[in-house]
Amino acid sequence: MNPDLLNAIPTAMITDTRELALLCEHLRETGAFTLDMEFASESVYFPRLHLVQVATRKRAALIDPLAVPDMASLWDIVADPTVTKITHAGRQDAEI
Repeated sequence: MNPDLLNAIPTAMITDTRELALLCEHLRETGAFTLDMEFASESVYFPRLHLVQVATRKRAALIDPLAVPDMASLWDIVADPTVTKITHAGRQDAEI
């Protein structure tokens, strides 16, 4: 992949529900996106979600689940069979 292409994609840090809703509209309209989730599992009984990374051909976003109190709009799209998701270690994320 051309490294200049990566620099051309707008990237955002999502830290509130309004921003997440706007991002989810984009993800749904696009019909496909990449998804990666980062969990902290050291020194805790259950893993805790610390970062969600999503991207389309037009934009990328980092979602801070510790700052966004309601992630339902994202989980609705993740569960939607009409929207294609490309995951990194998706089986592991689904187990958690």
